[in-house]
Amino acid sequence: MATVKGDVHDLGKNIVSVVLQCNNYEIIDLGVMVPCEKIIETAIKEKVDLIGLSGLITPSLDEMVHVAQELEKAGLKIPVMIGGATTSKAHTAVKLEKEYSAPIVYVNNASRGVTIAQSLLSKELKPAFVRKLKEEYAFARHIHELKYSKIQTVSFADANANAIRTDFAATKAPMPKFLGVKVLDLSVSELIRFIDWQAYYRSWEYKQDYRKLLGGLSIDTEADLINENGEKTASVPENASEPAVSLYFDSVKMLKRMESENLLGIKAVFGLFKAHREGFNDVVLETEDGEYRFNFLRDQRDLSSRQQANGSLADFIDVCDDAVGAMAINAGINLEDTVRKFNDEGDIYSSMLVQNLSYRLAEAASAYVHYLIRTEYWGYSSEPLNVDDILSGKFVGIRPAIGYPSCPDHKAKLALWDVMKVEENIGLRITDGYMMSPVSAVCAYIFANSDAKYVSNECIMPDQLEDYSGRTGTEIAELEKLLRNHLGYIPEGAESNEDGS
Repeated sequence: MATVKGDVHDLGKNIVSVVLQCNNYEIIDLGVMVPCEKIIETAIKEKVDLIGLSGLITPSLDEMVHVAQELEKAGLKIPVMIGGATTSKAHTAVKLEKEYSAPIVYVNNASRGVTIAQSLLSKELKPAFVRKLKEEYAFARHIHELKYSKIQTVSFADANANAIRTDFAATKAPMPKFLGVKVLDLSVSELIRFIDWQAYYRSWEYKQDYRKLLGGLSIDTEADLINENGEKTASVPENASEPAVSLYFDSVKMLKRMESENLLGIKAVFGLFKAHREGFNDVVLETEDGEYRFNFLRDQRDLSSRQQANGSLADFIDVCDDAVGAMAINAGINLEDTVRKFNDEGDIYSSMLVQNLSYRLAEAASAYVHYLIRTEYWGYSSEPLNVDDILSGKFVGIRPAIGYPSCPDHKAKLALWDVMKVEENIGLRITDGYMMSPVSAVCAYIFANSDAKYVSNECIMPDQLEDYSGRTGTEIAELEKLLRNHLGYIPEGAESNEDGS
């Protein structure tokens, strides 16, 4: 099992590993940011039966293609299982299967890992499984072709002309009370109440509403549900899921350990700056060190039939006398040492608890810091502290995270790192693949305009990519890789089918 080069996300991989281990599979975990050469070398040396590759961000998809190509060059016939947030059946069918003559299987959740492994290693089951897999991939390629053939687009010039018309006189927030960069030290105890427990349970492969799983157990995260001796202080409802309740109490207990033993370490850095829009899609920041530029993208779908605008985040910044913010969260300052300690002790469950909780605490910190910015440092909102409203997004302003549809270019993180000195201030690094390390982290822009909303760059065409390349200084070929999931066309030379069509 390995997270591919350039990527540091490994929780999903670890869950799959544990599930397989519980079914008597021996796991060789190579960790994160694993070079292709090490994967192949280990596979040959250890005579493995299966290879598992994981990746979270878009550049990992290209690294997986590279690994598949090198496995084929090495003459290996070892089946490969693929997983991670950006992977998909379509990507596996279009990009990976043609590169490797042995089976490559997309695993969409940890619970399927055992069944797929059994099918790949069984002489009786494998032929029918592989035959059905090829049929599914052929269909996925067909759907992929149809997707691009049916896209209706507009030129970049027309998309800019159809920008969101923001009434800045009515919607622009006042200038921030605080201008500049600020670092915050945060504690687990002050963030617990901002944890999104639904997302937490989803990461453990629970699909139901966590409230139903807990049988209506009253979750007051400020109360002591676990006493100093580690004993439960709340009764468990009869209709609750026992494993789900057990996970909840184990998690609360671990949160207490994180606080008392400093197992994590959480810091935030944010910046609030005077800013103005330049052109249609650039926002220029005014800082003590000079001007910085945030470059944004714009959706190029033909939305005329819906009477909708072609949105860009830049639409919410005025051409003069405005402001914009940014933030970065590092919720894993001590995470690597803590995980290593638990793993060395053979306590894989605690290791996974810490990792999973650290991801949720990073998001919780993002929510909390954004609240402080709105009400104190920027000061444009006088909202009360209501956790339910905060978690459901019921507030003025947005914080679009880099790498998501509103701003999908992961490389844009570099500008935030420059303007806020992120690595120096909170120890958060960027890998060669523009992944944040440690992975329990968040980075986002902050917009205060009362009309600001998340936009979706579902369709980027060559004319915009050429313009964006000129604005950012990034080669078009690299952008096509970074933004592959948001392109409205198939890049030249990128085959979409086995016959080259």
